[in-house]
Amino acid sequence: MIVLICVIAIFLILAILLLCGKGAFLIAGYNTMTKEEKEKYDSKALCKSTGKLILSLVLCMLFILAADIFNLSYLSLTGGIGIPLCIIFYLIHTRGGEKFRK
Repeated sequence: MIVLICVIAIFLILAILLLCGKGAFLIAGYNTMTKEEKEKYDSKALCKSTGKLILSLVLCMLFILAADIFNLSYLSLTGGIGIPLCIIFYLIHTRGGEKFRK
């Protein structure tokens, strides 16, 4: 339970950083691009979208934490199903980065 609380705290800090439009270097794939390739993308929009994903993952992890605290298995199931659904929605929503091209 303590590990989950630490992971939630780290994810929350990262989400806030990304929602402010900073921290693009933390996004996989974006940080490996050359400077010319990075200029083709709207980094603020990409950061905000990734921050929203991480915030939704924090919500799912909070469901899992609440399930552990209150011993409610359906909350754990909700969080466990929510995490892959959030990631799949994000991948469909971003369409491989095409949405964030300038």
